[in-house]
Amino acid sequence: MKKTISIILSLVLFLSCVTVIPFPVSAAPAQLDVAGNYTLADENANLALYIDSNTGDFAVMNMKTGSVWYSTPLDWESDTKAQGETRDELTSKMTVRYLTNNFSSLTILSNEASLITERQGDDWIMTYYFKSTSTNFTIPVKLSLEEDYVRVELMIDKIKELGESRVLYVKLYQMFGAAGLNDTGYGLLTDGTGSLMEFNRGVLNSYEFGAEDEGHFYDNNPTEVADQAYFTNWNEALRLPVYGMVKNGEAYLNVIESGAAVSEVRGYISNYKNSYNTMYTCVNVRDTQNRRNATGISGTGSYYSDDLPENYISRLYFLDGDDASYVGMAEKYREYLIEEDGMDKVNESISNALCVTLYGSVKKSKHFLGIPYTGNDELTSYSEAEELVGRLQTDEVSKAYINYLGWAPGGLETTMKTKFSANSVLGGKKDLQSLIDTVNGIENYNLSFDVDLQAFYGGNSDVKKFKNTAYGLDSSPVTIYKERISAAGSLDKTSIAYQLIHPRYMPEYAEEFINNALKWNVKNFSFGSIGSTLYCAYNLQNVSTRDESAAYMAQVYQKAKEAAGADGIVNTNGGNGYAAPYVDNILEAPVFGSHNNIAEQEVPFYQIVFRGYVNLASEPFNLNSEQDDLILRLAETGMSLYYLLMDADSTSFQDTEFTSSYACAVDDHYDEMIAKYNRLKPVYDAVGSSTITDHQIFSEDVRITTFSNGAQVYVNYGVSEVIVNGVTIAANDFTVVGGGNA
Repeated sequence: MKKTISIILSLVLFLSCVTVIPFPVSAAPAQLDVAGNYTLADENANLALYIDSNTGDFAVMNMKTGSVWYSTPLDWESDTKAQGETRDELTSKMTVRYLTNNFSSLTILSNEASLITERQGDDWIMTYYFKSTSTNFTIPVKLSLEEDYVRVELMIDKIKELGESRVLYVKLYQMFGAAGLNDTGYGLLTDGTGSLMEFNRGVLNSYEFGAEDEGHFYDNNPTEVADQAYFTNWNEALRLPVYGMVKNGEAYLNVIESGAAVSEVRGYISNYKNSYNTMYTCVNVRDTQNRRNATGISGTGSYYSDDLPENYISRLYFLDGDDASYVGMAEKYREYLIEEDGMDKVNESISNALCVTLYGSVKKSKHFLGIPYTGNDELTSYSEAEELVGRLQTDEVSKAYINYLGWAPGGLETTMKTKFSANSVLGGKKDLQSLIDTVNGIENYNLSFDVDLQAFYGGNSDVKKFKNTAYGLDSSPVTIYKERISAAGSLDKTSIAYQLIHPRYMPEYAEEFINNALKWNVKNFSFGSIGSTLYCAYNLQNVSTRDESAAYMAQVYQKAKEAAGADGIVNTNGGNGYAAPYVDNILEAPVFGSHNNIAEQEVPFYQIVFRGYVNLASEPFNLNSEQDDLILRLAETGMSLYYLLMDADSTSFQDTEFTSSYACAVDDHYDEMIAKYNRLKPVYDAVGSSTITDHQIFSEDVRITTFSNGAQVYVNYGVSEVIVNGVTIAANDFTVVGGGNA
């Protein structure tokens, strides 16, 4: 009898902890005018959170406007387009893909799971129990209301896999905020500079963005695809882990604060799968890699990792009025970076600077007495770099940033060295120190020596191939080949190859290099590669998941920022979100969107976020095939002009692994560079280091950008002169109105 009573008491205690706890009683806002079991879960002055504990649905009310955003469309039953599984997805809170014990890959919807809802403090946890002949796992999701956002957490660390099946990815809240056929607005993608997915636009050959691997934040993972055939992603990389939606004059912005490196954005417009326009996150819980036989053909089964990433956490912000736009979303994300990552105003010495990267030396095949060997060829010596700086001063370039590639022994194929060493081919210690001292003595001129923390070419005492490089899931070092035979992705394995340095060692290597460079009076630092390429490492006993790798790479920039101090410059390339808040300058920042058929309209989301806080430079102007458009884009957003140059002849890269850099001779481009800089200088003088406060797509050809100091730049991409707001803009040109340094 005592045992029975004890069991009953234990059961009561258990149920009190895990079943649905009564929702708080409070002075609720206007009740949701819908059928169902939505109950007020939490509220504050800005938002109210409602939860349906039976289905796992939730809704968020904007207390300012009374509008409500739902996780499931209220009218989903009237959708005549969706059929079968696509119809079931309309009410599913998650779609889970998993690997069975025989390596089959299957999906299951949360509709097929049982659900327990519980409250823990201010958090609401929905735990989905998936149990079938091939599944036996639980996946919890946590919701909580913060002051001005709803926090959504996929609790990866609490996933329980009780059988042999393994969770691969989770599509989370696929229909949150979905817009119907009568709704107006667009979805925001951050591919490249940014693009808009207009609702209900008839599109031939429509598709789901992200479904073919182009939706990864920070681009695809080279650890997975480096040593095998893979498709070429023609889309621009998604540099920032955000997306959003404007619907009927209001908006939400989803900011991913944790787990972005293993996440993808997905989205489609109506009449593709159903009658809705939607965007959502797919979280990759576990990496896999196909097994291959000796001929490279996929074999039976997969390698997979049991080292899971950090929890996915996102913030859902809700915007209205003038903030319900891509400009408002960019300003909100900028505010997030300032408050959470400490992003600070731009260093004035780099703002609007002419940016130049110089090639130092390159390895080439040579012969001595008929015996072949590999030697270094000079491309730009230290003294030639110093002469270029003098020419820029003579031509009244008021601000310049010089980044030096291939400056160390070994040239462009140098494996990272922690020592700061002169390259004798380029002039030796004396000439190198002279270059450093000269640039340091010129106001608003900055010089950095780029260090590649990723590529291991061998022959280095600091990096050991089998200890300090990244391994794939197949337990072998990842090999990167520079060239492809075809656009489909076949690799030319006769081209130069390198291994990837393990991300865990990057902060240590960078710190040692920085300390040694400081002894030469170097005050600026550039680690270009790690700001544009992100990968994981699956070494036995030394795993670094992709999100851990992003943290290591961010540490490098934080260390560099601390060492550079208030007067120094930290540079990166590409500008992935984990790096951008900690740098002063970004080379090859995105300028264009992907211009895919479901999101054709490009917008300067990236520039609105960062202008005034980070100096942005375009891709190299001299290597761009759309120079007329590029110069207008720079004017439209106040980006810096950027050239990739060398003092040698343009044919110097012949018979090397850098033939794509075919047009880099200083003599061929110097006069053009000065002319383009002078053409853009009125923009730089007018906008100064101000932020972008508004951007208008006035017509198909005309864009108007407004800056925080009052300056406006009118840009005409058309072939005829136009007059807008009394301002005349010549064909293929721009006009600057107002402003002044600010």
